Amino acid sequence: MTTKNKFKIISLILSAVLLSSACLFACTKSEETPSDGDSVVTGTETETPSDASDDEGTLSPSDKNEDEPSDKEDEKPDETEKEPDAPVFRNPLTGLVCDESYVNKRPVAMMINNIKQAIPQLGISNADIMYECIVEGGITRLMCVFSDYENLPVTGSVRSSRDYYIDLAQSHDAIYAHCGGSEDAYAAIAARYIDNIDGVRGSQAEANCYWKDQDRVRNMGYEHASMTSGEKIANAISALKFRTQINEGFAHPLHFYETETAIEGDDALSVTVSYSGSYSRSFFAYDETLGEYKKGQYGTAHIDANTGKAVSFENIILLGVTYRNTGDYYNHLVMTFEGEGKGYYVSGGKLKNIVWKKEGRQSPYSLYEADGVTPLFINPGKTYIGLANGLAQVKYSATVDYTIE
Repeated sequence: MTTKNKFKIISLILSAVLLSSACLFACTKSEETPSDGDSVVTGTETETPSDASDDEGTLSPSDKNEDEPSDKEDEKPDETEKEPDAPVFRNPLTGLVCDESYVNKRPVAMMINNIKQAIPQLGISNADIMYECIVEGGITRLMCVFSDYENLPVTGSVRSSRDYYIDLAQSHDAIYAHCGGSEDAYAAIAARYIDNIDGVRGSQAEANCYWKDQDRVRNMGYEHASMTSGEKIANAISALKFRTQINEGFAHPLHFYETETAIEGDDALSVTVSYSGSYSRSFFAYDETLGEYKKGQYGTAHIDANTGKAVSFENIILLGVTYRNTGDYYNHLVMTFEGEGKGYYVSGGKLKNIVWKKEGRQSPYSLYEADGVTPLFINPGKTYIGLANGLAQVKYSATVDYTIE
């Protein structure tokens, strides 16, 4: 072998050794790279010491690169996050918060005897709305509207119908409870297909709704002794298969503020409504502690015998209407409550003028502010509605003129 060939062989061996070393070095560097592809940061300038929260060089959240992963992505939702507020339901007769079942529930409108001989009545303090109108003989008769009729205690005495009370019952799409009635009332009930529970000419299911209180028969008279209860009313409604839900789209006549609201008007701590001279008058005294008007009649407190207390109301609505005598044997009256008229709204010791409108006898009435355009809102609570023969029969005072306990 020549010297030249030996040199070539040595050169090839050295090249092979160098190439192997280079490959080994390259493989070693590759294995030091993390397998998940994250970059490795070296040196101390970019490291954040564990106690560096006060260092000026520390990056604030706003200084971070938006492309960097965020720890918030791994955070769990706040389990203490507030649940949505539950819906609030309000009774259309009182504006008070109620169970959802009362929102579209048909009420019962019941005729209540109000002649002096028949007092005290029972169950009237359970009424959401109390109407008072004039009937023959210069007396008045009440119509009490109940939403929670199933739970009424003994209630009465229940009396006969007059046709204009049916107009008022229709203003609430109510089931009408009565014992008898004038011929005009019976004609209206038949013509208008009124769902009614009649204790005189009704079916056996209707008759079963009432009984005669024998003590009242002995002391007050047979016609002043018809009584009923929530259980009997509910049984009658079920037996007669009456609709128990308000008609869809029905327009309720009363509109309420959500909370008690002071009204602007004249001071009215005492109110008197003369229905028939000095014989038949309703009077009210404001109890500032209760925020209610207590009612009196016949010169004394208007008592519910079930409670032994005077009935009271957050709202008093007095509407000026007209009455005329029909001239029949019984001197029955006709009440005109159609078109437009004036009235008063009383609450919280104040009185203001209002306007009422009613398109027809079977239409619900509507109440407005004095301008006749702005709908009237009243305070939540029970309401007394008196229909007087003109507003001249209404007097009010800035002082408490009556003691009603």
